[in-house]
Amino acid sequence: MVIVHLPQSGRRGRGSVLVEACFWIAAVGSIVATVVYSLGPAPSELNAFPFADKVFHATAYGAITLTWLLAAVWRPGRGGGVLAGDGVPLVIGAIVLGAGIEVAQHFVSRDAQFLDAVADVVGALVGYAVWRLVRALDRSTSRA
Repeated sequence: MVIVHLPQSGRRGRGSVLVEACFWIAAVGSIVATVVYSLGPAPSELNAFPFADKVFHATAYGAITLTWLLAAVWRPGRGGGVLAGDGVPLVIGAIVLGAGIEVAQHFVSRDAQFLDAVADVVGALVGYAVWRLVRALDRSTSRA
């Protein structure tokens, strides 16, 4: 169950609004870039080194997960975001997105690969672990 949490009202400076906007732009941008690169022509960099494709998958889904957790759930200096909780629904959402894109690749003449989906899961879990670590180390904001 996802609980929507509205951040505490109070004076918010222009700087905090700018930071908030940057996090949301990064979160949306990470999904847009991943969808475009995943469903468009395969970039040549996917073969730059052994397992480059898997590294790119893990990095993309780690970025998606981390940016959405920071924008929507919790980040240092702001505390709780629009979604309350531990962020697990966003991690699951990133994993489902990755699986959905792998299925969609079949329809755009790209190769759907099980190991790509595994790399997506690994990336999402690493993004979540980094977020949890940052959250655990931060003492300046509430855990709402």
